[in-house]
Amino acid sequence: MRRTRTKIDPQMEADLEQKMLAKKLASQRPAEGPYYWIFRSPSWVLKAYPSCDFGGKVEDHVKAWNMEAFILARHYKVSMRDIEDYPYGMPRGRVADMRQNKGCKHDFVVYHGDDSPVSDWKQRVISAFNLRGFNVEFRLDEHEVMDEADIRGLENAGIKWRVRRVAVPTVKTIDSVKIEVRFNDHNPPHFHVRNQNEETASVDGDFNVIAKNPRDKAKMQQALDNIDKTTLKKTKIWVVEYYKILSGHYDDIQRGKHDKESLKRLFNASSNAKGWGIDSFSIRDGSLYVLFDDGAEAVFTSSQIFPEGMRGDWLDVEVDRGMITWPYQDVSPRSLRKLAENKNYKIPKHPESWGPDGVVYDEGE
Repeated sequence: MRRTRTKIDPQMEADLEQKMLAKKLASQRPAEGPYYWIFRSPSWVLKAYPSCDFGGKVEDHVKAWNMEAFILARHYKVSMRDIEDYPYGMPRGRVADMRQNKGCKHDFVVYHGDDSPVSDWKQRVISAFNLRGFNVEFRLDEHEVMDEADIRGLENAGIKWRVRRVAVPTVKTIDSVKIEVRFNDHNPPHFHVRNQNEETASVDGDFNVIAKNPRDKAKMQQALDNIDKTTLKKTKIWVVEYYKILSGHYDDIQRGKHDKESLKRLFNASSNAKGWGIDSFSIRDGSLYVLFDDGAEAVFTSSQIFPEGMRGDWLDVEVDRGMITWPYQDVSPRSLRKLAENKNYKIPKHPESWGPDGVVYDEGE
């Protein structure tokens, strides 16, 4: 049977061309909206939902997931009912247009969960939302972090995608600061200090920032500057005191001889060693009486504790997290124990470290 060709109405054809042109122009404008990283084995695909392409109808991840779940169900040959209730089981983020917000110095803000599965994710998000040439800030948002329950829900349904990422052990938490040690890291040995804003800085045994270029160094130094002075002081003391433990085991850590739990035990065992903590103290007859956690006692005079040229008052002394502290200076239990065992030992005063905060760092063994 011979088919007849359908005639197209010229007006309808013109309207269609106008709509296609309008869509093309709209896709070239900067936009906001949610996005997903979708794992379609064996690779990751960025699925963006710019408001200009979808008319603002896909304004959140739940609605975007309804569209993606249908495609994933077909790809993995699973039931859509088994995956539609897990919209937070894959990496995601959202772009917000801040140009009308006079209080924001950025044109656009990309909120993310710091769990993107590809290294060039920032460039790909900028391209997908046409943000080139604009001032864009990438901001960690806990609301965009994946939900473990949703991840397991997808896995139980047959969608197993987890990125094999090596966990970063936190070996010490001081107030709002986390001190981390990473596997497969570079030399020299160093700690990673993570502040309350999730900003990190790499520091060596003298609490100096380690960075390859000035820009990264300035960024890391700012991360340290964003920590309040009291917490920063405690962090400095801990890093300097336990750096010898890190450097002594650093090669084994990089060779994979330690896992997350054994690394925690390594530092906890060192910090909990008897004789290096203070149970109590008292001020009598102008001297400082200290009772260590192993039962040993020691008496210190003000001339032993207060460095030359540094004034102090016994009335201000207190024990804070096992350290003798007052407004002018902090002294670690390790230094006091050394001083108790060796009267000629002098609490070190490092020119590069001694500053307005009055911190004294222990030299180690």
